[in-house]
Amino acid sequence: MKGRLSINEMRAVGRIFFSKAFQVVVGCGAEPTVNNDFMELLKLAVHYKVPNISIVTNGQLLRDNHIQQMIQLNIDELILSAHGLTKKNYEKFMVNGKFETFINLLETMKNNKSAMKLRINYTVNDHNLEDLRLLPQFIENYPISTIQVRPIMDIGGKYSTLMSKDSHVKYLSIINKVKESCLKHGVILLANTSDVNYKNTNNDSSLIESVYTYISPNTSKQLQLDFNKTTLKKYKRTVNWDKKIMKAFIFKKEKEDLNLSRSLKYDIQ
Repeated sequence: MKGRLSINEMRAVGRIFFSKAFQVVVGCGAEPTVNNDFMELLKLAVHYKVPNISIVTNGQLLRDNHIQQMIQLNIDELILSAHGLTKKNYEKFMVNGKFETFINLLETMKNNKSAMKLRINYTVNDHNLEDLRLLPQFIENYPISTIQVRPIMDIGGKYSTLMSKDSHVKYLSIINKVKESCLKHGVILLANTSDVNYKNTNNDSSLIESVYTYISPNTSKQLQLDFNKTTLKKYKRTVNWDKKIMKAFIFKKEKEDLNLSRSLKYDIQ
């Protein structure tokens, strides 16, 4: 995803979508903090009284003042992507990431003792699998509310080597240990354990279009819409929203989105 939303574009997005939203997640496609004005989206979500607001980030550009602002805004959840729990693996799989920055951010969350929840988002592969054994230590030391783990899948990223069968066996064994720690400390564990090979499709994946709208800096250009002059009604008409909803609820779609049907694979442990 190239480009960045300007503050005016953010305000337009807020006007069109946020007043009708049940949840706003800033991130989920690209690193949001590379835009210096990313806090504006969170403020807009608060302004429009969105019931649940969160941000997905690698945390590398977050500073103490950002955390303080999020706490003051009553942001619900900070979701940190961390695909390694040792310095070696963290810096290998988190492009340009510094392990010390990640740890400092965890310490900041620990010291603030805020109501904002902390989630760790971990994509596991053959090379960072053993790091999962460290999760109980992190759960013990930091105020983590949710652990989210899934085996890597090939969606065209820089690293897409699928896990070996031997690793799958080890992965399930390690997850059982992590589950014990989560139960002990009241941490929610979301982990793909029922279909680690992503062989089975999710028949409900098409329903995501009825509840999820993804807006990127390229969306207005791709749809040839000027958000400053657009209404929600016009947006829905442009993307054939009603037709898609009808297909999802009434008709069986001829072809599911492969990535969506495979990615909705988290079991609540």
